[in-house]
Amino acid sequence: MQNHPLTAARERLGLTRRQLTDAVNKILYPDPGQAAHSAFTANYLGKLENGKIRYPAEDYRTALRIALNADTDDELGFRNPRTVARQDTAVVGSESSAVSDNRRVVPVTRSVGSAGGLVEQPSVILARIRENNDASVSHALLDTLDLYVSDVVARYEEEGPLTLAADVVRQRRWVQSLIPLRMQPRYSARLLAIAGQLSGLLSYMSVNLGRFSSARAYGIEAFQLADYAEDRELKAWVRGTQSFTEFYDGQYRKALGYAADGRRFAGRGAQAVRLAVNGEARAHAKLGQTLEAEQAIGTAYEVLSDLSPEPGMSSCVSFGLYSEARVASNAATAYLALGRTEQVLNLAGRAVTIVDTSPSVWSQALVRLDLATALVGGDRPDVEQATDIARQAMRACQDNQIESIRQRTRDLATMISEKFDDPCAESFVDEVYTWLGEGRGNR
Repeated sequence: MQNHPLTAARERLGLTRRQLTDAVNKILYPDPGQAAHSAFTANYLGKLENGKIRYPAEDYRTALRIALNADTDDELGFRNPRTVARQDTAVVGSESSAVSDNRRVVPVTRSVGSAGGLVEQPSVILARIRENNDASVSHALLDTLDLYVSDVVARYEEEGPLTLAADVVRQRRWVQSLIPLRMQPRYSARLLAIAGQLSGLLSYMSVNLGRFSSARAYGIEAFQLADYAEDRELKAWVRGTQSFTEFYDGQYRKALGYAADGRRFAGRGAQAVRLAVNGEARAHAKLGQTLEAEQAIGTAYEVLSDLSPEPGMSSCVSFGLYSEARVASNAATAYLALGRTEQVLNLAGRAVTIVDTSPSVWSQALVRLDLATALVGGDRPDVEQATDIARQAMRACQDNQIESIRQRTRDLATMISEKFDDPCAESFVDEVYTWLGEGRGNR
């Protein structure tokens, strides 16, 4: 959907996309040398105006408001997807409210969700604290960096790497400038761990963007920083992300190796769950090692039962414990590779009821793609139902595709093309390759 307010605001000032890009970068980077490497390009601005990216990072929105003389994000067509989805259910009151028993009616037209634009995000507050600390490290700075990392984790599945990666890169570069300083020992381990988390998040984002070489490099850096910080839990998390990288690049034995090594650091802690089900079980399944895959799934559930998982669907980049729904969805993916249709339908069916109440369109799409693939690959395939479910997945993340979803959608189309020769199947396959932006000749 086109962002007409943003285009209109630019044209009202008589600016080309290149001129507006230059103005934004002067606001973002007073140093011309930094501006030369900015991720805010005319091409990126084009994606904003075309609606391919609907909600850019806070610093980009702030710079655009300044450059275009706008007072609010709404004036530029930017609405937080988290608040828009909840707008109808978060209304405190309305002018049509009726209260009996002679109680006073107070009309309220503003929703709770609309309050998001009234306060600043952690990245903006962090920039101010950086200035106040004059390049030194303090508890206030570290606390805000922790909040920044948590905010990225919370926003990641709704906004994705196209929106968040550029700002995480900027924060990571700035944190690097602090590491060589002679800080007090009580600060050093914590700062190194935060740097490791930022590099780890960038590794995960790189996989979602299909940039596997960058993902591997960030992973090596993150593990080194976790080692310097002597943070065993972070080392386990990084090994899980390195396993995730190799899995989606088709290097299943390497994925298994990273996950197994991560278990050395995780023990029976929270990261052991992720390493077992996301790392070991799925890699074993892809290698056709049924017994080992089932044992890894069993281990994940056993460790989970000893801990206290949060209800709902945990973030895919959480540094904490996997939720039961995320364990179930990962187990379903493993069983899918083993051809165990009944288990896939059971686990994915359980997970879908939870992911549909979460804001994560990726989780909603991935669970549906596993369900659709199981319906096609079973003893009694149901192509019509499978393609309907797959279309739901494709619609859910039309404007926010990531590598894992693209791979599974492509794999499903290939399976349908090979197994079925009818107009319904042919039409769906064409639809998939149009959605992927690929010609069928690129299969």
